[in-house]
Amino acid sequence: MSRTRPTSNKKHEEPSGPPAKQVDTTPTPIGFGHFRKHQKLMLGAAVVFSIVAFALFPSVGNMSSALGGDDAGIVGRFEVPLSGEQVDVTDIEYSRVSRNIGRLAGEVTADDVWSHLMLMADAKAAGLMIADTEMAQELSSGLRQAFGLERDLSRQEYEAFCASRGFSGPRGFEDAWREQLLVGRYVTFMSMGAQVVDSEQVYLRWRVDNERFDFVAAVFDDLELEAVADPSEDDLLAWYEAIPEGQRENRFQDPAKRDIVYAALALDTELETLPQDKLGALTETPDAQVESRFNQVRRERFPDDEEMTDEIRAVLAREVRVIDYAQSAWQAFNELPEEEQLTERFTLVMGEYGLTVEDPEGLLEPEDVKQLPLLGDDRFSNWVTYMQPGRSQVVRPYGEVVHVGVFFVEEGVEARPLDYEEGREQIVTAWKEEQRDRPAQDFRAALVERARALPQAQEEIAPLIAAAEAAAEERLADQPEGDEPLDADAIRAEELELIEADISDRVAQYEHLVWDDVLAAEGSATLLSFEGVPKSYRRNPDEEEAVDSIERFVKTNTTVFAQGVDSLTPVLRQAAQGRSAVVRVTGRELPEKPEMYVDAEGMANARRSLAMQRRFEENQAFTPEQLKATHKLQLVVRDEGEDGGEDWGEGEGSDADEGESDQT
Repeated sequence: MSRTRPTSNKKHEEPSGPPAKQVDTTPTPIGFGHFRKHQKLMLGAAVVFSIVAFALFPSVGNMSSALGGDDAGIVGRFEVPLSGEQVDVTDIEYSRVSRNIGRLAGEVTADDVWSHLMLMADAKAAGLMIADTEMAQELSSGLRQAFGLERDLSRQEYEAFCASRGFSGPRGFEDAWREQLLVGRYVTFMSMGAQVVDSEQVYLRWRVDNERFDFVAAVFDDLELEAVADPSEDDLLAWYEAIPEGQRENRFQDPAKRDIVYAALALDTELETLPQDKLGALTETPDAQVESRFNQVRRERFPDDEEMTDEIRAVLAREVRVIDYAQSAWQAFNELPEEEQLTERFTLVMGEYGLTVEDPEGLLEPEDVKQLPLLGDDRFSNWVTYMQPGRSQVVRPYGEVVHVGVFFVEEGVEARPLDYEEGREQIVTAWKEEQRDRPAQDFRAALVERARALPQAQEEIAPLIAAAEAAAEERLADQPEGDEPLDADAIRAEELELIEADISDRVAQYEHLVWDDVLAAEGSATLLSFEGVPKSYRRNPDEEEAVDSIERFVKTNTTVFAQGVDSLTPVLRQAAQGRSAVVRVTGRELPEKPEMYVDAEGMANARRSLAMQRRFEENQAFTPEQLKATHKLQLVVRDEGEDGGEDWGEGEGSDADEGESDQT
């Protein structure tokens, strides 16, 4: 049967001669009558084809393989760990997932696609699914949140949204979203399952956290800054240049300066003296806010009171009221149009609220801010330093501070790094500060020197020294004739310097043997002994112990708990208190399991910490690299030669597809 040729808009010349006979070439549709006429022939042919097909190809997969090759259309394959099933991924499936991820998330890489495919297979093998009702709820809440609506999208809005994401309709979007939810559910399911730990595992973790340590500490008073002699120029410059450049820029600066105006209100202000119209606009003070205030200031102001008395409650309730009142004054200023937030308006608003206003003259450095009346302290200084001109802030009082404040920054100059010449005064001070622990450092150096002189230490390090000297002799012997002679002493010193770290490590095991002798010769150290201090002491310190005490400092220092028995720490400096210590660990003991059961908080911490660790480890299994390894991902590597052959490559090669969203 011939087909009619489509007509063209172009003009053609009419052929000469008589017109040809017109033939109707319109295709005749095959109707039911035609089928009835030839049904026996058609059904017979279908049966014969089916028998032949199933005889030659027992499965549809084999038939497709025979028609297109064993790996026709397959871009990769992987194994599902849960079931052992091998999954072949066709280019059609790969492209479908790639397009869907791109439509939902924007950018897509090959790792994204393969991770999705492998996790989808895992979720199905685990028997997980997303019910239609759950799917509807997720879509409803997600779209409401995305559009900031309190209602569901209309049908027209929903279809427009799906189209905007590149989907032909809601069905395609929902299928893609369902897969994302299923993958997310599987990852969550596996992560939560990893957090289930038994009591034996919890005990092992609790035991490590609560190992008991015995140790002694030799404590030294640091030198006063004035007692430290000035360094030589060479020593100072060498010390300065050894500091990384970024640290130097942050450490030695012309500090930031701010011109500020501030207002303050005493916490013991009688509420009756404040403007009642403004005070009356405040809401009532909740009891929880008073409780919070008590917890903030109890250690400094009420150290002997575990709970609030009625008298303390009355005092703190008034303080909270005063703080809220100052907050309302700041809000009144802060709500002004930005162009009206100027010094004059700040002074006017604060005065209307009855706050005392102070306007220090000029740009103030952090040290100047600390000396200001009413609000001057370290915390206020830090606030001011980081605030930009034109901004204001409330300074809430903590500890023993007796005023609540509001400040406004008029102008500012940012910090500027200083070079060596400009910052020399700061550099000298910093160098001296590091030398203040010299008594402790000298004690530590004496321990090393005496330990190194022991016969057993000398025997230990003799091979190292011999090897270094041999290396030096070899360098001297290899010197070309005619060159200027090398300095033999300098060469030996260089080789010995290279092994100094190894020598220190080997000598360290003998330092405890000379501890008592060096301590007795020192004479100025204070010796403190500690027994059975748990490694977790940092989380649960003795509340009766002073926070700034040397005992608290040593018992919470992590360096101590990293030492073995008869090991010594380096110098530990408590700079704020002007003290330094060297600690010697004398014993370690793991607690028994029954002790864990009476430590409910410690056991809960161990369980929680272990669960978090297991969850982190499980999440690492979902990285693309781990998924490729556990699923034995293989990719088809297609040769571009004349024969167009194929080969299988490891999954690590999948990055070659990175960035392709619609094809492999």
